[in-house]
Amino acid sequence: MIGIYHDLTIISSAEKIMTAVVTPEGFNSWWTKECSGNPVVGEIYNFYFDDEYNWFASVLLYEPGERIEYAMKETSSDWEGTSLSFCVITKGDSECLLRFEHTGWKELTDNFRITSYCWVNYLNNLKRYLEEGVRTPYASKA
Repeated sequence: MIGIYHDLTIISSAEKIMTAVVTPEGFNSWWTKECSGNPVVGEIYNFYFDDEYNWFASVLLYEPGERIEYAMKETSSDWEGTSLSFCVITKGDSECLLRFEHTGWKELTDNFRITSYCWVNYLNNLKRYLEEGVRTPYASKA
């Protein structure tokens, strides 16, 4: 299995970063169009982008203030069975390292390459949201 791994330094508190990757309001500020879910192991999140991309994941692991991991359940075929992990490491009073992983890919496909590139963009959206307050929820290609 292969995975996507990105580390990103963010000038923000660990609490604010975790809020952005565990709450529907947080996700809707930088990734999804509409999100629902609670950060409780076994709970189901709905990551809604549009009718074509209406995905579901369950919470595999949650360590408040430090880490959350989602198992992708109902998604595009390449994402099926993959996991998303957001881990926050405090580096100082106002700086944290976000360690992101999208693991469990069965093979290196064109969609894997596209997804890796897209995660760079989405994680930069997350950084801009946390550092500058810029909201960039999902917008369909239409």
